[in-house]
Amino acid sequence: MAGYHKWEDLMIEKYGREGYERLRAKADEEIAHDPFIQDGPAVRDACRLPAEEITRIERHLFDEEDHADLEPTLDLFRLYVEALGGELEVVARFGDKAVKLRGV
Repeated sequence: MAGYHKWEDLMIEKYGREGYERLRAKADEEIAHDPFIQDGPAVRDACRLPAEEITRIERHLFDEEDHADLEPTLDLFRLYVEALGGELEVVARFGDKAVKLRGV
């Protein structure tokens, strides 16, 4: 189709093959450690709120200037879970032993 380009081709044209591969690897690494991408769907399903309410909460949290400086880390994920009516617990597992982390 004339006028259409694959995103990958445009990125390679702009950054070169090696630059594109570095950007892609960095993006993949960030995605792998982003709790909203990894756990967000399960959290949304578990909270049993209507989709419209979840959307309202997400817009409020992610559009708030107060939260703009927070990266998608444990603190922001805790705010998200609490806004949906849940409680975030962090557990460290060592084989068959589990320790609930307090103050995290």
